[in-house]
Amino acid sequence: VDVLAGQKTGAFLDQRQNHLAFGSRVRTRGDRRVLDAFCHDGLFGLQALAGGAEELVFLDQSAPALERLQQNLVRNGWAERSGIQRRAVNA
Repeated sequence: VDVLAGQKTGAFLDQRQNHLAFGSRVRTRGDRRVLDAFCHDGLFGLQALAGGAEELVFLDQSAPALERLQQNLVRNGWAERSGIQRRAVNA
């Protein structure tokens, strides 16, 4: 998370439980295809991957946010995984 220059709506600390709950829901429901619109740093999508999602589309209009998303994918070992798309668009 870029706390100095990042988007102000990207990573509210009170969303942590929601990120975890989303990953759990993906796991429980067996969802394999997920869209993370307005993804910012990709925190919901990362939890979806941890929950077993096989295809994930991350959308954000901010190039710096998508760069941080890529760094998060690398940190979590998913950077080279197939089925992940990053798109610089406004949802």
